[in-house]
Amino acid sequence: MEIIRLLVDSTRDVDPSASPEFLRQIEGLSQEYEEVHVKRTVEPMKVHEKPVIDVSLAGTDSGTVRPVESRRYSGVFYQTPENAEYVPSEMVAYQRFIDRL
Repeated sequence: MEIIRLLVDSTRDVDPSASPEFLRQIEGLSQEYEEVHVKRTVEPMKVHEKPVIDVSLAGTDSGTVRPVESRRYSGVFYQTPENAEYVPSEMVAYQRFIDRL
């Protein structure tokens, strides 16, 4: 959503003839798509009881963890692949710590 927001804002700045209604529709459709994407990301976690770690490639106001209404699991989105790939090793380290207790 953040990437779309930046593109729409840039379009507003450089093209005053761009239809405001069209740009609002783009933002609305992008928001709907993002919500559906987050819900679909959570489904495999429910089925397989394993984490799914996604990459958004943009900063966001929504945060890393995105709760999904009436779902046990939340979507997890990191800004970079490097941050996302760090998570599984930390999860393993945490499990080893718990196992030692």
